[in-house]
Order: sequence, then C-alpha cells, then structure tokens
Amino acid sequence: MPERKLRNSNKWIQGIEAAVGFLWVIFPIASKERMNIFQGMSIGESIAIGLEIIIGFIIVVGVAIIQSKMRKEEWEEENNSKKFD
Repeated sequence: MPERKLRNSNKWIQGIEAAVGFLWVIFPIASKERMNIFQGMSIGESIAIGLEIIIGFIIVVGVAIIQSKMRKEEWEEENNSKKFD
C-alpha cells in the first residue's frame, strides 16, 4: 500500500515511534516505583548512566530517522520509474 510506505518514510513519525519505544523500555527500569537504578551509586556513576541513556536515545531516534529518509527516497524512485513506464 502506498500510504503505508509513505507513513514508514515520514521522519517525524518514525522518530516519535522510536522515541516512545525507547522510553517504553527504559522508563520502567529507571522508575523510582519499580527499581531505582541510581540507588547506592555515586554522583559520577549516576551521571554516566544518565549520559548512556541519553546517547542511546539519540542513536535509536537517529537511526529511525535515517532509515525513514532512505525508505522515502526508495519510494520516490519507485514512483518516478513507474510514471515513466
């Protein structure tokens, strides 16, 4: 379906989906109600874990955006080649 391919190639939709998915996994781990991963750690260790989470978030969202751009280019190439046939 062309609509599905277009949706999968929208960088904003893919970025938001990746961000929500990442937070869906990380939030329960870092949540105070379930398990406080920072308990008993020094400030330096807490900052290091926080930075790792932020960097992981950026990587996951970045990869999703890059993939969506690639899919959009492929989709546009397919449609342009079909127009000339």
